[in-house]
Amino acid sequence: MLDTAPLRLHACMGTKLPPQCHNSSPISICQSTRELHAYSLKQFHGYHPPKQLSWSTLIVGYANSTAPREAILLFHHMLCVNNSFLPDNFTFPALLKACCDSDNSSAIEEGKQIHCQALKRGFCSDVFVQKRLIRFYAKFGALEDAWKVSGQCIGAIDTVCWNDMINGYIKIGRLDVAQHLFDDMVNKNAVSWSLMINGHANNGDMETAKLLFDEMPDTERSAFAWNSMIAGYAKNGRMVESQELLNQIPHRDVFSWTAVISGLGKYPRLEVDEDGGQ
Repeated sequence: MLDTAPLRLHACMGTKLPPQCHNSSPISICQSTRELHAYSLKQFHGYHPPKQLSWSTLIVGYANSTAPREAILLFHHMLCVNNSFLPDNFTFPALLKACCDSDNSSAIEEGKQIHCQALKRGFCSDVFVQKRLIRFYAKFGALEDAWKVSGQCIGAIDTVCWNDMINGYIKIGRLDVAQHLFDDMVNKNAVSWSLMINGHANNGDMETAKLLFDEMPDTERSAFAWNSMIAGYAKNGRMVESQELLNQIPHRDVFSWTAVISGLGKYPRLEVDEDGGQ
């Protein structure tokens, strides 16, 4: 059922808000609900001329919604309507995020087009655009392009970008390169460790995964790392080790139990009571 609360709020605004607020407020209210798409656009186009802030607000809103591709479609529509309405430094990171979150088969090509637009309009030196470009190319396995972008960054790339690159290499099966990048990292965080542990565990190399898990600082040892080890042992039929870790994990969750139960389904050699004991 359509939630009309934002519509009622907009209707109550009347003339109580200053003119500069009227343009962005209804869009900001409506952007989080896909059902209000038509209403949002109708209100948006009711202002003459449309403000650049409104275009960007709507694009960012769609990029962070459950319909991210709407941001990309709106961007192309914006360019067709009038090229004088230039995107700003918030627009391109949002568009690249939309490409990463979109399940459309053309997302990689659309992202490359957005990269070209960012380059054409002089936004490729913006640090937030660069970070999003690295994440975008890494996600889709275009690691050479990700490296090209990283080479254009002013100064060293941060931990988030390193993690994106590591994750990209893991996804294409290049654990050797991912491990090399990980070893070269100066500022590893919980995500860095967990990515490598999960990568080796999924690849069946539990010895390397265990070495990393043991080296991992206690402060960085996340639930994801614990569950990756538990699931890795279970997946490879090593139910004793899997259960031992299950007994040691500080906070078990549904993923911990699911991993063990799945392993027991394939290798029914152990019984686990509700307290995690044998």
